[in-house]
Amino acid sequence: FVTVNCSELGAGDWIYNVIVTEDSCTYFDTINVNIIDNSGFSDILFDNIIVGPNPFKGFITIQNPKEDNILIEISDINGKEIYKISTSGNKVKFDLEAVQTGLYFCRIHSSNDNKVYKLLKY
Repeated sequence: FVTVNCSELGAGDWIYNVIVTEDSCTYFDTINVNIIDNSGFSDILFDNIIVGPNPFKGFITIQNPKEDNILIEISDINGKEIYKISTSGNKVKFDLEAVQTGLYFCRIHSSNDNKVYKLLKY
């Protein structure tokens, strides 16, 4: 039995070569892993922008060290907008204490790219 920590891997095809030696015998095998969606939750790093903690209990902080202009949208699983703010500040703190536990989406629009990430409130 072998456990591999895949939390750092993104979607895609990954190949692991396994070598097991027992007594004087050596066994080789190749394991192909296809990750469709790494649905684990962790702090988000995107274009040097950090969103966390994830999962969160009440507040999330978005750090924008480059202080580029970004648009941040937070919505619930049904698409209801909770927050929408345009900022070029270094750090923005969102109070999500009043929202229910569950899954939320954080959309970050920068001049370079647009990304959507899952946030989990517990």
